[in-house]
Amino acid sequence: MASDLLVALGIVSAPEYIERRAGSRATWLTWPNICAAGCAFRAQFVVRMRDAPPSVVQVIEKEEHDHSDVLRVDVLWNETRLRGPVLSVAAWLTHAVRAHSSARCIAKLDDDAYIHLPGLEVLVREALGTVPSPESLYMGPMSWFHWYEKIFERSGFGWTFTMSWHLGASCRNVTQAEERCRHRGCGACVGPFPFASGYLGILATPLAAELIGSRQLAEDVRALAAASTLPTRSGTTQFKVMEDIWLGSLLFRQPPARALSYVALSERDDATLVSDGWGLKISTPAVVVHVKNHLAGKQLERFLATHAFKLEAHCRQEYAVRCRSGCNAFLTRAENESMALNPRFADMWSPRLEQSSLCHGSQSGAAFCRVGARKPRQCPKAPLDLLKKDRSQYFAQTKAKAAALLESLSDARWTLGLAKSGVDQVSMGRRRPVER
Repeated sequence: MASDLLVALGIVSAPEYIERRAGSRATWLTWPNICAAGCAFRAQFVVRMRDAPPSVVQVIEKEEHDHSDVLRVDVLWNETRLRGPVLSVAAWLTHAVRAHSSARCIAKLDDDAYIHLPGLEVLVREALGTVPSPESLYMGPMSWFHWYEKIFERSGFGWTFTMSWHLGASCRNVTQAEERCRHRGCGACVGPFPFASGYLGILATPLAAELIGSRQLAEDVRALAAASTLPTRSGTTQFKVMEDIWLGSLLFRQPPARALSYVALSERDDATLVSDGWGLKISTPAVVVHVKNHLAGKQLERFLATHAFKLEAHCRQEYAVRCRSGCNAFLTRAENESMALNPRFADMWSPRLEQSSLCHGSQSGAAFCRVGARKPRQCPKAPLDLLKKDRSQYFAQTKAKAAALLESLSDARWTLGLAKSGVDQVSMGRRRPVER
């Protein structure tokens, strides 16, 4: 039943990333709490397809026929990283708030994310039952950035508000920002604000609906769709716009009517619930793994090895979502202790927070929530490196399956590769040569 749907998952994927989609389907999309109807989760691959050549259409239509999990969106099929991800996310949210209006939440994922769905379901339900404003939930691995509105560029990264504030000082100064930008009209940045990293960002459905109807989102989509090039903050040419930071910036630049409830699955470099790093280092309780190796064949192998590891070694820990409201909620526990003990620290940071749209106006009751163990920690926090020889069994277990999957994808991969280079098999009557 549609009313059972907890989270509608939109996995943004370019047409040529067929291997990543196969890796997801063979692993985390097989968890028992995800299906087309009647489960806690439903997933669709959000694939841009406007003006796709016939050979690409054939491949994607076959995927859609075989798996019933492809959503073709009206974004240029070979759009670059400059516009493709943002326009695809906007298209997914627009579709999802209508097609999945009964879902509690709508999520955006990257196609190189692996999700332990049983664990994520527990965390999402805990969050919705705990946060002050469940209809304004914004959940994911949180960090901080600034945003140049005019050029869709990020700056001033930080693991925390205070770190991002310091590193974004120059970009908030319009004179310094324009000098650095070589006077190409970058303007000043805004921030700092928290954002959920692209491999998993979850929005309550009412919040997603408000976002889709906002003036700021509409203006951004129009401006980006019309932009053939954009400068970087240093005045060179920009090649990619980060859609996850853009999404977080929208909530900061045009705050919603209801106070937000941010839920951080991770902060700083905490790898307990989120494993994001080069290599394949995964903690046993992780519910999100960023599978980063994009080499042909290797990423599929890593998806399968990750799943084998989680099936065997996942450690289930009871977690609690703990929330604080008000401006100081956006500081870490250590920073709040410094506020209480050090008047100079308090005098420095209290005014900066109070001037931020994070916690005044419609956001005066905003909450920042963190996930922690409900009982004394039972699971080891340190990640395990699956690429080490003493853990090679996970790759050995899945080697034959990886080879079979890659073989089954070989024709489609070849077709999509040709199409990306400008050769369409169907229109030219070409077939893949037989390998001897």
